[in-house]
Amino acid sequence: MTTTRPNHALQRTRRERRGCSRGVPCAGSLSLGRLGRTTPMATCPHCNTRVSLRTITFALCPIWIVCPACATKLVGGWFIKTQGVIIIVVVATFTVLVMRSFPAWRDRILWLAAGVFVISLVNTVATLLWGRYELRQSRAA
Repeated sequence: MTTTRPNHALQRTRRERRGCSRGVPCAGSLSLGRLGRTTPMATCPHCNTRVSLRTITFALCPIWIVCPACATKLVGGWFIKTQGVIIIVVVATFTVLVMRSFPAWRDRILWLAAGVFVISLVNTVATLLWGRYELRQSRAA
C-alpha cells in the first residue's frame, strides 16, 4: 500500500494531542490559541453553555451567578472581580460630577439614570466577552 506525501503546509503539521489544553496550542500547530477563539469566554465550566446576557444583566452582582442550564453556582474570575471595583469608582466619580454640574434635581436624576445605564451596559458586554467563570467552592470542607 502506498501513501501519498501531503503537499499542503496545513496537512504537514502535527495533529492536536488529546492531553493539550484548547487554549494553548500544541507544538508544531498553526493554531492561534486563545486569540483565535470565536465563542465568548463567559461559559459555564460545568456544562459548557454560554452565560446569557439576561443572566448577567439581572444578576444582583455579576461576580456570583447561577448557570441557567445546569443550576451550578459560579464565581467570576479576576477580570470580573476587578471590573466590579472599577465600576464602583467610575459610578461614584460620575455621580459627583453630575451633582456639581446640574443645579436642577430633574436634570441630575436624568443624567444619573442615563450614565448608570451606559456604564452597566459596558460592564455587561465586557463581562460577556472577556469574563471567565469558575465553579464556586463551598466553604465547608
